[in-house]
Amino acid sequence: MSSKSYERKKKRRLEIKKTLPENLRDRIALRNVMAVARLTSEQQQALANALDIGLKRVPTALRHLKTHLDVSAQELLRASLNTTSKGAALPPPCSPAPQHPSTPTPAHPEALEELLSLLKTCYPDMNPYSARALAESEALSDILAVQIVYQQVFDSPHFNTDFVVVLFHNLLEQTQEQLDQRIADNPAYQQALRQAGIDISVGQESVEQ
Repeated sequence: MSSKSYERKKKRRLEIKKTLPENLRDRIALRNVMAVARLTSEQQQALANALDIGLKRVPTALRHLKTHLDVSAQELLRASLNTTSKGAALPPPCSPAPQHPSTPTPAHPEALEELLSLLKTCYPDMNPYSARALAESEALSDILAVQIVYQQVFDSPHFNTDFVVVLFHNLLEQTQEQLDQRIADNPAYQQALRQAGIDISVGQESVEQ
């Protein structure tokens, strides 16, 4: 390819890049601009949401979008992770993998909604589509599992027994101490908590004593 031809193609892609949605414009490499521009607005939104929850392999996601017109951000993320280094899809396992205990199930839709409410409280400016995709993602699956288990404890008839309450209270105190120590050891956690409007002074004082 001649230098003039390359410059013309580059200029064309830069012009098209300016027409992309704002939540994609500065996140797409120039080589992927044409493919992203051909997507429907719904697919572009799904791609932007997938980038919000950790998508790294944009070309793989774009290949998936060619054959799957209606996909969620979470599906795009899974598709980009479920590939070999050459970009081919991994073969299915010989036997079904055991279900992760923290995987959201229809039996706990209220837990998912509570997690969404927490996300909105901590990150009020987060796009609703991104928030739901994040709540359903593997990254928050363990938090969702803890939320479900906590509710099961409170709903259990055994929670009316005094020694169960004492043990559970002690467990929560130990967990708080471990969390305070991690926060105290990591300035990035402290900054993230402050940005979310969470007062960490009490936890820090307990660690420093």
